[in-house]
Amino acid sequence: MVSLSLKKNLLTLVLVGLLAGLLPGYVKGEDCGCEANQCCSKNGNCGTGNDYCGSGCQEGPCIASPTPPSTDSGSVANIVTQDFFNGIISQADASCAGKNFYTLVAFLDALNSFNQFGKIGSADDSKREIAAFFAHVTHETGLVSQGFGATIQAINGNECNGGNSGAVQARVQYYKQYCNQLGIAPGDNLTC
Repeated sequence: MVSLSLKKNLLTLVLVGLLAGLLPGYVKGEDCGCEANQCCSKNGNCGTGNDYCGSGCQEGPCIASPTPPSTDSGSVANIVTQDFFNGIISQADASCAGKNFYTLVAFLDALNSFNQFGKIGSADDSKREIAAFFAHVTHETGLVSQGFGATIQAINGNECNGGNSGAVQARVQYYKQYCNQLGIAPGDNLTC
């Protein structure tokens, strides 16, 4: 009888040991370690959509930045909404090969590497910086420095002073459009 009880206890200990060794891997799978295109929710589950990538998202292409937003200017994720982003993407021709490549989630995820973007100065300064970024990305690339015209000069000075007034006006129109969508005045020095 003693040996039967000892065998049961030994078997129980072996089973507990096996479970203790094997279960953490399965439990960890539910606590993150998600695939690249998935988010880890506040509850530790993998998936996509607002329930996983929104508030409390721990890792992955989170919609809300996992770092606390600056108190001076607000969160870029709160400024660059899905509607705002879709308005920019919708301007691309349907035949554009990269049209579906760019997503709001990818943009916000990339911002995790540049935590000062859209967070320096006042809320209006941040919105102007974001508007300038998207205006230049739509036409080429860039960000605000000493008025929008200075960014045109820095990117392609040959367009300035009548060099290519059509390109300058296109950039200015994009910038003004995005400032308007963000509810701010575009500021001074729009052309070069």
